[in-house]
Amino acid sequence: MKATFQFLKKYPASIICYLFYSWLCYRTLKFNLEFQQRILQNPGKSSMQLGGEVMGYMFVFLLLTAGIFIFISFANAIARKQNAFYLWLSAIIIVQTIVIVKVMK
Repeated sequence: MKATFQFLKKYPASIICYLFYSWLCYRTLKFNLEFQQRILQNPGKSSMQLGGEVMGYMFVFLLLTAGIFIFISFANAIARKQNAFYLWLSAIIIVQTIVIVKVMK
């Protein structure tokens, strides 16, 4: 338990940013599922009338946020030599982004 608090104390900003990114991923997936349901319930309407443009903007915002977060994590890994936390964080973000993109397609 003490080691966990020390870990949280050592990297608070990175952990808070990762939690925000995970929340953003969750909200994007939730909105995507709602959007798919709207498409199935309204077969005659175009996807733009049902919120397709908003879905596209959310997807772009998610990718932009992921790119910035990955860049900052890599920069921290390089600046703080031999700091594996930031490399693992970058890897987790990359994998999470790939999974989100695959699920949304």
